[in-house]
Amino acid sequence: ANRQVSIVSNSGKYISAERNGKVGLSQTSSESTVFEVAVMGKYVALKSLARSGGASWLTFDKGNDIKLSESCGKEQKLVISPYADDEDEGSYFILKTLRGTALWASDSELKQMAMNGLDLSGPVVFKISIKEDDIPDWADDEKSGGNEISAEQPIKLDPEDAKKRFLSGVFDSGSSDAAAEDISESATVSVIMTALDRLSATESIVAGDASSAKTGLAVVSKPFCIKVTARTFQTIHKILQKITPAYFEPSACEDDVYLERMYMIIATLRTLKAHLFQLVRSQLSLKYFDIVPETAEKIKFFIFRFVKEKAAGRGEAMASKVATVTSIVQSEAAQVFAEGFEFFFRTVSDQVSYLAGLLRKRIDSRELSKAE
Repeated sequence: ANRQVSIVSNSGKYISAERNGKVGLSQTSSESTVFEVAVMGKYVALKSLARSGGASWLTFDKGNDIKLSESCGKEQKLVISPYADDEDEGSYFILKTLRGTALWASDSELKQMAMNGLDLSGPVVFKISIKEDDIPDWADDEKSGGNEISAEQPIKLDPEDAKKRFLSGVFDSGSSDAAAEDISESATVSVIMTALDRLSATESIVAGDASSAKTGLAVVSKPFCIKVTARTFQTIHKILQKITPAYFEPSACEDDVYLERMYMIIATLRTLKAHLFQLVRSQLSLKYFDIVPETAEKIKFFIFRFVKEKAAGRGEAMASKVATVTSIVQSEAAQVFAEGFEFFFRTVSDQVSYLAGLLRKRIDSRELSKAE
């Protein structure tokens, strides 16, 4: 059920719906400082009870101002996150929008501030006074910043896990305007990648399962999941170029979107694996598909690097996630390398030379161990 609340800033001012359609701060509690909370999955929206008709929903669109609007959609959604340094746990919160901003209140004004680099204390901390004795669902959420499912949920980063983590609010039936809402670029990419990951797996080899190496003709084209062409591999290379910095460089993305970025890498590797499996199984040369050797070399560079290097560290708080991501990425990269060995080393002499090099390194390593 929807509940009524008042929201008080760290400076003791009430968020208030003003008559001019804007939202500001008030010294005292009144009808204009009471809002109805609409719970929509992991999001909430706030509706002013002082304005029974016309614009009444708190809206966070482009710019720093906060205003009232008549409808409830994407620009009205908030993520309510418990304040990490709250001694009286459950009393203080940070209110985040889907635009990557947070509500910020000084002694005299209320506005949106970009989350990137924002000090999450003082002006961004609010106390929510609930007008009922019971506690709403959103007040018991895990301290996850609103971007993830419960911290106890195992990180699998498969299509189902990704859907729960990154897309749970995209098609939220709680909003009457849900079908008409614009989907963010990030969510759009996640929708596409989860679909490719799930569908391409139907024509890929399963790790450790020899029976999945199907007999018969290779599937070099299948709607929505497999299309073995030069353009496909060129596109995969471009995607890897774009998204891999987040794996190797902590500054390439924020912690709150880290798992989503890592899933894009993992889904790309799985899609690549399916295409390599079918290409190699076809026993056709790269020339048949108009794939130039340079494309194979460029992709091989990324695969080798994933196999050899761990994900960059992101501090103690992220250590467990980084370790899990490293394990999944390196496992997928190793499978890509195994399935695409003939793609990466196209001639018998190249294959023999590579294997001979591995053998020499192994012998040198054993001799070094004996000497020590």
